[in-house]
Amino acid sequence: MELKTLAEGRQEADLDILEEEVSQRFIQISEDNSALCSFNVVQDVDGSVVLVPDQTEKSNENVKGIILMLIAGVNFTMASITCKMVYARNDYLNGIDYLLVRSIIHVSISSMQILYAKVNIFDVKKELRLVLILRSTIGVCGMPCYFIAIKYIPLSLGTLIFNINPLLVGILSYLILKENITWLKVIALVGAFTGIFILTFHKDEDYQAGQFYMLGLILVGINCCTAAANSLTLRALNKQIHYLLSPFWFFCTSLLLALVILAVYPSAYHFSKFTIPDLTIFLLSALFTYGGQILSSKALKYAEASLITPLQYLNILYFLITDIAVFNSKFTVTDATGGTLILVSLLAPVSQSFYSKYRAV
Repeated sequence: MELKTLAEGRQEADLDILEEEVSQRFIQISEDNSALCSFNVVQDVDGSVVLVPDQTEKSNENVKGIILMLIAGVNFTMASITCKMVYARNDYLNGIDYLLVRSIIHVSISSMQILYAKVNIFDVKKELRLVLILRSTIGVCGMPCYFIAIKYIPLSLGTLIFNINPLLVGILSYLILKENITWLKVIALVGAFTGIFILTFHKDEDYQAGQFYMLGLILVGINCCTAAANSLTLRALNKQIHYLLSPFWFFCTSLLLALVILAVYPSAYHFSKFTIPDLTIFLLSALFTYGGQILSSKALKYAEASLITPLQYLNILYFLITDIAVFNSKFTVTDATGGTLILVSLLAPVSQSFYSKYRAV
């Protein structure tokens, strides 16, 4: 009896020691931001000690990621609205002006946030540095493609092609990142994309294709692929580095591109004509964009890319509501049908995540 008691006491002590070790390891991992997962220490039927992933933690992370991505979508929408307001006020301003002003603001704020968080910008594993550079370069080079493309093709067609990227992310996150993709996610993706198609196919009916029509299609296709690559690489990187690092290097690359354009083509900038209201609205737009970038980066730290990337389809609804409320656009039955399909399709996996969190609790 005494030996049995001693054995049980030793086993409990071993469990306590292992729990302490796992706890310390989890704290270290969390501080390094190389992972966001936890484990429960349980005893198997044969008396051995095993680690079981904490499903409650996973559900909580998915919900956090969803909420952050929804807020990021609002930020991106507000950034586009404020930018459009500046262009509506002044014909002489262009996207190159916006790129430089935005890049300077982004690098400045990001640098302060990096210093406050005491993050070493060079604290990246050797094998990840190339991925980080590629992610920044691809993202920055992909940005102007869309804005050039919509000059030669209908905006609705450009929007439709660009929004194929969540479908690509869903497929590639399963094949490359080995993320879990359920039939519910597949149905949600297809349903939401169908809603986008319904919203856009009846627009620009009188558009006549010009000689650069094919170039526009190619450019928006490139932008679609770079957007998908951005989401995948950001998700892969954020599992192993601090979530502030990827946006910081992205902003620096964007600023470098703007400075190159300034050196090669200085007449593209029109800062002498800027007014205080112009600069104020540009500042607001840049702040909204910065918030969207940081929040989406953190969202991809928590949740799977296949779950939260499709939430960017909600941006279309944000734009639709804004066009009606601010720019007096007409609201049609087709708009209502497409918008409802997008909303219902995206609510399905989101509701499942919230329900999983409720059950886990």
